[in-house]
Amino acid sequence: MKHFTLIALLSLFSWQVNAQITSYPYTEDFESGAGGWTTGGTLWQLGTPSNVVINSANSGANAWVTN
Repeated sequence: MKHFTLIALLSLFSWQVNAQITSYPYTEDFESGAGGWTTGGTLWQLGTPSNVVINSANSGANAWVTN
C-alpha cells in the first residue's frame, strides 16, 4: 500500500514540456531530432528503420519505430 501511494503522489507532481504546434497542417520528418515528441518508455526509438517490415521512413531517413 505504501509503494502504491508513493507512486500515485509522484505522478501528481510530474510534468512534461513539449514543443507546441503553431503552424498547420502539421508535418514532422524527424530529420532534426525528436521534434518535441517523447516516449513513455524504451519500446519506441528514433532512428533509421532497417527491419523487415518497416525498412524506411515515409520521408527522409528517420522515423519513430519499435524493434
